[in-house]
Amino acid sequence: MKPFADFTFGLTSFIAGIRWLGKHPAWLALLLVPFVIAAGTFSAGVWAFFEYSGNLYDFLLFARPADPWKLAAWYALKGAVGAAMFLFVLGVSVVVAAVLASPVFDRVSLAVERDILGTSASPAAAPFFSVRMALDEFKKGLISVALPLGVLMVPGLNVLTPVVTALVLGWNLYDYPFARRGLSLGLRIKIALKDAPALIGLGVWLIFPLAQVFLMPFAIVGATLIACQTLKSRVR
Repeated sequence: MKPFADFTFGLTSFIAGIRWLGKHPAWLALLLVPFVIAAGTFSAGVWAFFEYSGNLYDFLLFARPADPWKLAAWYALKGAVGAAMFLFVLGVSVVVAAVLASPVFDRVSLAVERDILGTSASPAAAPFFSVRMALDEFKKGLISVALPLGVLMVPGLNVLTPVVTALVLGWNLYDYPFARRGLSLGLRIKIALKDAPALIGLGVWLIFPLAQVFLMPFAIVGATLIACQTLKSRVR
């Protein structure tokens, strides 16, 4: 039952994050920057899907059968694969937006962390332009795109693409408090995997088509709330 409880915690952390922002309107105003970025990458993602989906169907599906029963199964599979592809493309757009908006997210995440854990327990944010952060976010972005893409390309397994996409989207935002502490990317991934059900729960909000462009900037607070719970347990 613990994975289900953690998943529910991830879902509700997003709502708790919105409540936190309601009490801190200055940080809500700053999140307009990633909102604008997300709107641009989301629009590009939707265009890419409709422009290239036909080619992807040809690559991912077997030839259209003539038998009526097999044809019905083929259409059902096409629908599932199409939904997975659409969510993957939109997930990539969110990842790109998160990478571009990382300096803003880092500061919002730090504000949440200091509110929950106190200033003495929270390291400083990175500069607005940091080569280390840029490289780190680039590597995270590659992982976040490659992992769902690898699942998408495996016939039968590709129906799990939305779950994997939700996980990496949640992880992208969850990672900031651990990155501020100078932990290696490998160690941060190991920590995140222990919180995977919660991160999937948070990421579910980010794979809703159309709504994600509005929801993505707010999810940084919920992700940090999840991370703070893990940081508290690591201190004990």
